[in-house]
Amino acid sequence: MIFSGGIAITGHSQNIPDSLRETVGTIELSPLSAEDYNYLGNVYYEKFDYDKAIDCFEKAIELNPDYAEAYDNMGKMYDVKGSYDKAINYFKKAIALKPDYAEACDNLGYVYAWRKNNYDEAIKCYEKAIALKPDYAFSYNNMGDAYYKKGDYNKAIKYFEKAIELIPYYAAAYYSMGDAYQKLGNKVKADECFQKAWEINYGK
Repeated sequence: MIFSGGIAITGHSQNIPDSLRETVGTIELSPLSAEDYNYLGNVYYEKFDYDKAIDCFEKAIELNPDYAEAYDNMGKMYDVKGSYDKAINYFKKAIALKPDYAEACDNLGYVYAWRKNNYDEAIKCYEKAIALKPDYAFSYNNMGDAYYKKGDYNKAIKYFEKAIELIPYYAAAYYSMGDAYQKLGNKVKADECFQKAWEINYGK
């Protein structure tokens, strides 16, 4: 089975004004707001400069200690750096500040599932994310991944199907569903899913 989920960074750099992009490399320019630093952190993240991204997100939090999105992004940074307990703490802080933060719940679930192998705790996080955001396809897919890891392939398929219902071109969900059908010994359905994933990614 391939990993088909992931953590979402909050505040895409495509929304960053050109004037802020120009500050990359000259971060000492001021004054910048907490939101500005959060955006700049995303720029550094996309450049794979995680240490500078952390500096920006820390500055955002210093300027606005209640900035849930910055805590969520800090969680992402510590996840990619392999500091999973720190990542968990930052995601939890983001959720404490913003209890309806579905994306942070999903991100927390990802760390529990893929870094800690704690699938039961991950499922609780995904359930909360789905309750907050019923059309969040990624949480359904990640839930499917967690049930797959637990060996409950029928339940995994149910969640992959829901993810695909919400995003019909979700190739990774098709691929994972194919894996689940393969585990159940249903080669015909597995091949159908793999074929669909291939067609989405590469065309017929």
